[in-house]
Amino acid sequence: MIPIETFIKLFDSAKLLKKRFILIDKFAIYGTDEEYSSLSIIFRSDNLLFPESNYNSIAFDKNEIVSILKNAKAYAIHNCQIIDPNKNNLLWIGHGSEIHRRMTALIDSFGYHMNSPIKTKVFIDENVTSRADIMSILNSKVSEGAELYNLEDNMITVFGGMYPINKNDKCKYTLYDLKD
Repeated sequence: MIPIETFIKLFDSAKLLKKRFILIDKFAIYGTDEEYSSLSIIFRSDNLLFPESNYNSIAFDKNEIVSILKNAKAYAIHNCQIIDPNKNNLLWIGHGSEIHRRMTALIDSFGYHMNSPIKTKVFIDENVTSRADIMSILNSKVSEGAELYNLEDNMITVFGGMYPINKNDKCKYTLYDLKD
């Protein structure tokens, strides 16, 4: 059983992603939007979660967790369930849930899991925040819509306000060949 305080520490980190759907595994915290169209990642080096051997990742809707925590019903995490003090299941957050399945597929498509097929990297930029051209698009308002951007002869669509990036953040782009 994992105390809810331990989960809250990771949840607070997950909130920094400003994404609705979250998957936490032993190595990272992943977040995506309602359309599962983008992926934000915080790599982690702590061992706060997953001492039990029967699961290795959890996924959830951030809004549901906020509601549970706001009502102070949550007590602990046991076998991928958030439970109350009477051991009633409040929310399933493990394998088999729709969020877990869709998040895992998204993460696999970006090539972050070891069992994913290796994709050809077309372009890597290790420090996006140093590029004024990209930052001007990323810092634009959501109401301004999308911009097409030519990144080393690769056309990408970037939506204003899509990523919550600050100047002090370390951010990188990796583009993969879709044919792989």
